[in-house]
Amino acid sequence: MRTSSAAHQLPEWGKHIYRILAVPIVGRFMFSEEEWNEYLQKMETQWLQKHHVSIMEDLENCPNFLIQSMLSRKGSSTMHAHPLSESIMKNLLNEQSPKRDVYCDRLASEYFLSSHTPFVRCLFNFVKSAIIGMLSLTSPVTTTAEPAADHDICPSYGCPLTSQDILSSTVKKALDCIQGKPKNTLPQSTQDILTKLDVSCDESKATLALTGYKGGEVKDQINQDRGIVVCPYVYDPTQKENRVQRLMGIFDGHSLDGEIVAEFCQNQMPLLLAEKLSARLKPGISDEEHDKIVKIALEETFVELHENCGPAGEQGGCTASVILQLGDKLFVANTGDSRSFICFHHSSTDVTGIAYMTEDHKPHLPEEKARVESMGAQVWVPRSGPASSRVLLTDPNTGDQTALATSRSIGDRDVTSFGVIPNPQIDIIDIQILLTTERTPKSFLPSWLSSPPASEEKLVDDVHIFAVSATDGMIDILDAKAIARFLASSLCKENGDHLLTACEKLIYMAADGWRRATADGSYRDDIAISVSKIRSPSCK
Repeated sequence: MRTSSAAHQLPEWGKHIYRILAVPIVGRFMFSEEEWNEYLQKMETQWLQKHHVSIMEDLENCPNFLIQSMLSRKGSSTMHAHPLSESIMKNLLNEQSPKRDVYCDRLASEYFLSSHTPFVRCLFNFVKSAIIGMLSLTSPVTTTAEPAADHDICPSYGCPLTSQDILSSTVKKALDCIQGKPKNTLPQSTQDILTKLDVSCDESKATLALTGYKGGEVKDQINQDRGIVVCPYVYDPTQKENRVQRLMGIFDGHSLDGEIVAEFCQNQMPLLLAEKLSARLKPGISDEEHDKIVKIALEETFVELHENCGPAGEQGGCTASVILQLGDKLFVANTGDSRSFICFHHSSTDVTGIAYMTEDHKPHLPEEKARVESMGAQVWVPRSGPASSRVLLTDPNTGDQTALATSRSIGDRDVTSFGVIPNPQIDIIDIQILLTTERTPKSFLPSWLSSPPASEEKLVDDVHIFAVSATDGMIDILDAKAIARFLASSLCKENGDHLLTACEKLIYMAADGWRRATADGSYRDDIAISVSKIRSPSCK
């Protein structure tokens, strides 16, 4: 994350005025804590979708007492329980944030205020104006200020790359700039454009998304998919780790407010998991105990996200497919029907393959079907065609039916009692075992690549390893092996496309597949992909 603005602290008299005006009216008089936080979550997601920018750009040094006051009721801070609310309020109260007026206008108009009397609305608008006016009065006026230096603002666990939508005008401009140009020959003039995408990619990792179309006005479409890559992933800042650590994954939201649940998981999973790993992974433990601790921490993180994703998680939810690398171990945790796979590529033979792939949690699978039906739900299985099996639930009061295309998800708490659970399936891939399997004996290589016969058979280390997580918007259309081969040309070849270009092409290929699958183009699922290089042959 990058920012070029610094927040300005209010003077003491300003703090007292704020507490007198804002806390009694906004925090205690207007609406309940649950209503306030639910509104803020919805508002932030809508604003993100409209403007295609990161909400976390202007967070440095924001006055904490302001955030706590606006997010508190009866003096109890809710920042940690509601991270989306925290970020939106930080932007609102950052007097140098160019987005502040947008937030203030929305705070003064939508949703809750419409249900209150004119007197209360006028009172709230007066308080809002007083707060913003006070911030403006106390901001220093400068005529010849030098631009502030850009610098990274990252959470304690590292700097996350988060998916941006390729429909964004800024993103599209940057992608067009590098389209069709080998990554090793990009001119210097492209660097300024590429810096605009610094939250979505670097040389070895990227995440990108595309909003789907589900009927209605194009401007009203909401992308419910989220992607993330964090490397290095620092679960314990006090310990110096010599091993590579990364976290990456995909969260595919569905149903009402699914995008809020997906955003919550994207923001909170790295932090929750880091806290658990830091507290439990101690020096001197055995490999077996280490792996057991990590698997338990991953499962508990999924369950906690499910329990704590707020009101949006009652009827909305998301899948989650993540890959955690700790040294030579890859821990892959999957809930739902997004998919992660570990790929290899041999540079000497140009062969690409998939060493591991997660299994979708579809309701018709024997274990999933047995659990769901034992809890009182039904499973619908299509007789033929590409349609997915579904968990069917009927509301006893209204007769309305709910049909969920996955038997596991984070959120969807209204159907948890019917066997739709958040618990992930977790597998471990040992990179060294994979390398032992994939390293090529010289005698197996083509004659023009082999050295003269030696007394002992030697192995050629030409193995690249990379990881992919993708939502079903891509996986349902494109074959996983084809995705792997396409990405290998970017990740493993010097003259290949930039990784973002490769991801963009894959997304458009999937989008075209949805267009052809529906004759009138009436539906296209949201699409998102996260990619990260795990190993190059030169990295021992």
